[in-house]
Amino acid sequence: MRLSISGMMNFNMFGIPHVGADICGFHSTTPMAKLDSEMCGRWIQLGSFYPFARNHYDEKSTGSEPYNLDPKQIDWARKSMLDRY
Repeated sequence: MRLSISGMMNFNMFGIPHVGADICGFHSTTPMAKLDSEMCGRWIQLGSFYPFARNHYDEKSTGSEPYNLDPKQIDWARKSMLDRY
């Protein structure tokens, strides 16, 4: 998450404005444990302000969509997405 912000700023300096990180990561399965669910919820909050925000993962991973998170994190995701739109 930390590196995604500086990475997007670098892309913008080089004239590529439509960038964003894969929210909740891309490679390997993110277990939906309490800690990982909170991490994904926080990443969704951050990602809602990316120029290009998406939840994307490789074909070997299980889904990390907001509806797979805990109810508290689902509420965070809903509020963040409403702020974006």
